[in-house]
Amino acid sequence: MKYGWSGGSGLSGFFTPEDFLLTHPPLKEDRTSDVVVIGGGLSGLLCAYELLKGGRSVCLCTSHTVGNGASRYGAGILCGDSGADLTRLRQTKGRDTAVSWYRLSSAGVEQVEHIVAEIGSKCDFRRRDVFYYTADGNPDSLREEYRWRRHVGTPCRWLDRDACTEAFSFPCSGGILSENCGAELNLVRFCRDLEQWILLHGGEIFEGTRVERIEGGTDGYLCRSGSHAISSDFVVDARGGEALKRSPHRGQRVTVFSIVTEPVASFAGWQDRCILKSRDSCTYLRTTPDHRIVFSGAVSSVLSSDGSVGGLDLSAACRGKYRTLEEELREMFFGIPRIRREFGFCQTVILPRGGLPSFGRDPRWKGLFYLYPFGEAGIASAAVGASWIARMVADPSVKSPVYLEESSSG
Repeated sequence: MKYGWSGGSGLSGFFTPEDFLLTHPPLKEDRTSDVVVIGGGLSGLLCAYELLKGGRSVCLCTSHTVGNGASRYGAGILCGDSGADLTRLRQTKGRDTAVSWYRLSSAGVEQVEHIVAEIGSKCDFRRRDVFYYTADGNPDSLREEYRWRRHVGTPCRWLDRDACTEAFSFPCSGGILSENCGAELNLVRFCRDLEQWILLHGGEIFEGTRVERIEGGTDGYLCRSGSHAISSDFVVDARGGEALKRSPHRGQRVTVFSIVTEPVASFAGWQDRCILKSRDSCTYLRTTPDHRIVFSGAVSSVLSSDGSVGGLDLSAACRGKYRTLEEELREMFFGIPRIRREFGFCQTVILPRGGLPSFGRDPRWKGLFYLYPFGEAGIASAAVGASWIARMVADPSVKSPVYLEESSSG
């Protein structure tokens, strides 16, 4: 996958190019480990963390550098509302699946908070309310979503048009304010802190090491990279992008554009600096500790993140996406003076076709596990999936939820 950013000196607020220089050697000799984790993004790091906590020896292999890829360009928004409407999931997956996944993803926020505290991460983790709103003149379908959330135990309240007008400067016909169910964090810093914890607790990390082949046998597995291999009892595949190449049915690849503003003087028209999530346009907004605004949206299924379509250079169109987001932000918060984009970045993400991530045990090789936390609830589902896989490694009788295993089949 390719990723990119555009302009400005504000990259240090999230990451710098130096954050992604090779700091770990590639695999240069044959090794042995209890578990090989393939993938150095958040999913792979969380798997290594959970497995080390369970007393396993772990080798983590990544073809790039730790924290690169989707984790590098994430907006750092963590929502515990499943990443998909309960009402829509109920229609496509059934009531029981919808409720079960909603509760799992909600627990994922608590899991991330616990991990942040345990490793002492300086990732600026902060709990936030989440406001899920619509500007549509008829908010009845969103009100139905509110009723479902209330009945599965989510602490939330409905804001009608008048209440929205009091709380926010942008037009809303209604919305769900979920209390303390989301969080914001510096995702790059979190990955880096996980990396350090893994090393301090005996884990090994090999960067620039692409696992080209996994071989299974009666005595375990061999993960081959070039002329060397790591033998192990278990393997965890946490390479989301690679999974889509092998199985295109799993999801759709899209590019999401984001901008980060210069620090603003106030947040007029933005109640409690809650995370904002639009049902109409799939946009997300959050703030940062140094008073910036992060605005993600302008999704494109055509433009790649390097600004091209096939061999055509359309980087001007990418810059146009950043300008559009900046203009929309000024219109939304006309009470905030001097909103200026400092830099923009974009990432290629995968939207799961079934609306759900997938993790579980490979049906053919019982010691091979996969974790593909696609979709809007990627951070929460990565945390949930990693802890579940650690349990399955420790106890073969433990199974992942059937509906999450099914979401990767086809």
